[in-house]
Amino acid sequence: MGEKYDIPMENLDEKISEITNKIKETKEMVLVIKEELKKYLTGINLIEDSDGSALEVYKWFIIKEKSLYVALNKLKSGNKLLVGLFWLPNSQIEVMNQTIGAIREDRNISGPQIWKRENHHISPPTYFRLNEFTFPFQEITNTYGVPNYKEVNPSLFGIVTFPFLFGVMFGDMGHGFMLFMVGVILCLFDERLKESAVAGLVGARYMIVMMGIFSMFNGLCYNDFMAIPLDLGSCYNLLKQSEKYVVTLTDDCIYPIGIDPMWFLSTNTLTFMNGFKMKMAVIFGVAQMSLGITMKAFNSLYFGRIVEFFFEFIPQIVLLWSLFGFMNLLIVVKWLTNWEGRTERAPGIISIMISMFLNQGAPNEDEDPLLWDEDRQQMISIIVLLVALVTVPLMLLVKPLYMKCTMGNNHRKLSMVKNYKRLNTEEEKEASNVSAESLNSIEPTFIKENEPLDIDEIIRQEGGEENHVFSEIFIHQLIETIEFVLGTVSNTASYLRLWALSLAHSQLADVFFDKLINGMGLENNSFIMLFVLFPAFFSFTFFVLM
Repeated sequence: MGEKYDIPMENLDEKISEITNKIKETKEMVLVIKEELKKYLTGINLIEDSDGSALEVYKWFIIKEKSLYVALNKLKSGNKLLVGLFWLPNSQIEVMNQTIGAIREDRNISGPQIWKRENHHISPPTYFRLNEFTFPFQEITNTYGVPNYKEVNPSLFGIVTFPFLFGVMFGDMGHGFMLFMVGVILCLFDERLKESAVAGLVGARYMIVMMGIFSMFNGLCYNDFMAIPLDLGSCYNLLKQSEKYVVTLTDDCIYPIGIDPMWFLSTNTLTFMNGFKMKMAVIFGVAQMSLGITMKAFNSLYFGRIVEFFFEFIPQIVLLWSLFGFMNLLIVVKWLTNWEGRTERAPGIISIMISMFLNQGAPNEDEDPLLWDEDRQQMISIIVLLVALVTVPLMLLVKPLYMKCTMGNNHRKLSMVKNYKRLNTEEEKEASNVSAESLNSIEPTFIKENEPLDIDEIIRQEGGEENHVFSEIFIHQLIETIEFVLGTVSNTASYLRLWALSLAHSQLADVFFDKLINGMGLENNSFIMLFVLFPAFFSFTFFVLM
């Protein structure tokens, strides 16, 4: 908001001159005050006989004090002694001893005294020795959960499985080579790129290289080079008879690797590729889930948890293999069966699995059995289903009941100890003539400065284990069982994204190629159009698919 001023009718020039002089004097005064403040602040900021900044020294002092008190707050104080517990990898013990020796010599002090405590029940933290290659894979594992101390580290397997499954989704020789070159550039110029906008990708450069390699390998298996199949020979002969093409299969011919390029000329190419990729995705999924469950077996055997091995690992792996392992067996058997002349009688894998649950495994009348004859296939289906059903109560009941028996023995021992302590305490109360009211009025106290510390008691407090009642254990086991049973189905289904994303990748690349290169260039036999359209095709595939 502005202010209103009365303009004098007389001596206007004098008033203007007066105000101008006041403004000038005020500005000069402000400059003088700023100069004096600058001199004052400069004076108090200088250290005597030095050009250093006192304010910076104060900042360093505050940061140092804060760091010291943060460390001291982690310790427990006793009789002129500070005690703390810490973990140190065995490989760093020598480095620690050298560092402490250097501090003692430099400060001329006795230094900290360090003792190694062996007998305790505190669970150590997990420590992995990583390098630039294994770091991104370990970060992916830690996102879902850090393995406990001395448990199997799944990141070692993830170094291969993660880029391979990415290659299954991204299977394309051309795009895989482009991704491989991106990883190579990140590896060659990593020091320069660490300060650029793509610094986040530098840490995963080796993983990107492996993703590109597996993408090229799976692209070779799919025979897909940016929607163009490579003609490396064929086991089929294409003959033209009376304006029609007839395809004949060469006897005893085996295509060296991947999909025969003649399949891309058939009318059911999409159906064939869909079936192939979908079934391979399920096989890879069951294989990887089996590997994950096997890690549990290694952990159970190493830590001596025999009940967990026999009544969690074995029922879980049996449940997985009896359902989806059986389905994988049917897939392989169907692949290896010659259906020539009876293609319409080929059974559907999904229909067999549904029949196993709803129709006691009886095959459909219009389909041929996969396993020998109808009776034996039905018998095998019933046995597999019964085995799967038996595994559920084994996972659910045995471990909680075992823990209940074990806890019952421990509780009886614990109650005997408590009763013994209670009797001794009552005798001490009577001897000292202390009333119960006075004992209840005493407030609990913490460690005092002049009170000696019991380090063993501190370790026992840190490593104390919780005691759970049987109902809590049973509910926890119930949740674990339901999660595994439902997760077996949902996780197997989720591996179908390997097929879905691979299908999306190949179909998008095929659309770009068909509409640009094939539709507007090759059909018109125009080199100029190909020359103009190829950058557009490359841009679409790179920015949309890459």
